[in-house]
Amino acid sequence: MLFKKGEVRFSIFLLVVGCLYFYISLFQNALVDDAFITLCYSRSLLESGTWGLFPGCTANSATSPLNVFLLAATALLAGTLTDAVKWLTLAYFVLLFLILERISLSLFEKRLFGYVTFVALIANPLLISTMGLESFLFTVLFLALILMYLREKWSIFAVIAGLLTLSRPEGALAFLLFLVLVPNITVLFQVMGLYILCIAPWYIFSWIHLGSILPDTFFIKTFGGSWTGWTFSDGIILYLKTYPVETVLSLLFLPLLPMLFIRTAKKWALCAVVFTFGSLHFVFYSLLGVAPFHWYYTPEQISIIFLGALALISNYYACHHHRKAILLRSLVFCYALLPVLGMLYLLERDGFYLEEAPIHSNWATHAQYRKVASSLRDLIANEPTRVRVEVGTLAFYSKCHLINEYTDRSWIENAFPIRPTDTGLISSLLKLNFLFFGDPGLFQCSYLLTGHWTRDVNCGTNCIGKWETYTKWAGHRAITLTEQDR
Repeated sequence: MLFKKGEVRFSIFLLVVGCLYFYISLFQNALVDDAFITLCYSRSLLESGTWGLFPGCTANSATSPLNVFLLAATALLAGTLTDAVKWLTLAYFVLLFLILERISLSLFEKRLFGYVTFVALIANPLLISTMGLESFLFTVLFLALILMYLREKWSIFAVIAGLLTLSRPEGALAFLLFLVLVPNITVLFQVMGLYILCIAPWYIFSWIHLGSILPDTFFIKTFGGSWTGWTFSDGIILYLKTYPVETVLSLLFLPLLPMLFIRTAKKWALCAVVFTFGSLHFVFYSLLGVAPFHWYYTPEQISIIFLGALALISNYYACHHHRKAILLRSLVFCYALLPVLGMLYLLERDGFYLEEAPIHSNWATHAQYRKVASSLRDLIANEPTRVRVEVGTLAFYSKCHLINEYTDRSWIENAFPIRPTDTGLISSLLKLNFLFFGDPGLFQCSYLLTGHWTRDVNCGTNCIGKWETYTKWAGHRAITLTEQDR
């Protein structure tokens, strides 16, 4: 033979990696605004060791400490933080492919399930719209947790569960649910001990140095209210209205879930845990009444795709009736192809140059915010500026001191006035959480940057700058820079 089988497979693997890099590059100019908040944290960490949006100003609004560290570390090799997003996403995709392949072999001794699930995940419009955020990191670790459970490698399982929690706090819920599957009490204590050792250093640091065990985003998003009546519980309806094709493609595997009750008896424990995780996450977030930011639906997306693909492939392999087998083979072919065709349609519709993520909730595109940021550098220099518009992209490109609830923590004292005489469970928990919270200080801002619901706005004689923006989500809007009233 001219080429050995292993060499051919490796060549194909390299070709696939190259295609994935090209695919990821199509979205590099369409990162959502919150991704740049994470990038600001990574930059501050690299430049000054500060945990915050800009050097010298400690904050605690990064939900995923692990993502911040990984982006910072990758930037040291990639050269820039925006390139780090591409290379880190590529690494996540490669890990997804390898992990899903091994899960598939563990479940079916064949690779088809892994391939179908992999394509569904990377071509999912909602998930690909979270590049730069922690969604794919969370997905990789969640699936790695499943693989370690299937292989009964409990020490590695515990470490991965700890990393999953550091990627998003929802990882703690997944860990607690998977504990039900631990075989005996000895292993249970071992797993719990390793898990606590993994997460304790960060949460102790956050509690003492950052002044709160929970990130500020928990309070900002929870008490920030809904979007004019839309909350997490009905947010998908809002996305269906705004992005109908993209949202339908994101929920493509949902109709397959009833098939779980037909041929998945041997995998029922795993199915029950994954289904419960997705369901409880939806219930908890709905009860919190948070706004429906699209990346909040990542746990539901992972659960739906994993379980939908599992149901389909289980029925396909178990079916011995000729006509039903033909039908199921056709269904498998469709579900392997539809995510790819759907994504190709979305990319072709925008000329294979995306200025906006397929699904997002931003007021301006990446390019528009970058243009505003360039002007801000010249107009305000290093003067602190109060911001009432999305801050991530502007802060990243302008490197100006843009002040809002993500950087100015003085709102915490007003929102949670804790008095020594307060009693009750909530007050006790708040006292414990903010035990080491110090004086946040006050920012004296010279300017005010405001987002307006219409582009036809007159900001008066103290107007320094005005920029018009447009996105599919927000329509025509305006951003103004004025002198701050003192």
